[in-house]
Parts: sequence; structure tokens; C-alpha cells
Amino acid sequence: CPVVVAAPATDAQGQWVIEADKTNVKALLKSPDGETLAFALTGNYTKEYKTLRESLPDILND
Repeated sequence: CPVVVAAPATDAQGQWVIEADKTNVKALLKSPDGETLAFALTGNYTKEYKTLRESLPDILND
């Protein structure tokens, strides 16, 4: 099963929102204002990688 992870910044504040079935997991770290800060994807959810990656904050330039 493929796995894709985008880790949050060390100071990220938020709550994980998880969708899962028997073989697929989508876990999104959401900030209090709803911004996606990080994610972990498995199975069919890995197809969402590009879209989710483009929505993440640029933590390298902070």
C-alpha cells in the first residue's frame, strides 16, 4: 500500500481530521481557521497528493 506524508512545521497548531476505510487513510492536520498544515495519505488517497501539497504553507521561507 503506498504512503505519502507531508510533515507539519514544528510549531504547527491544529487538529487531525481522519477519513479511513479498510485500506485507505487520509489524515489532514487542520489549523483553527481550517487551513491544511500537513497530511498523511495511504492507498487510493495518495492520488490527492499533488492537490494537497500545493495547498500547504511554505514552511521553508518562514
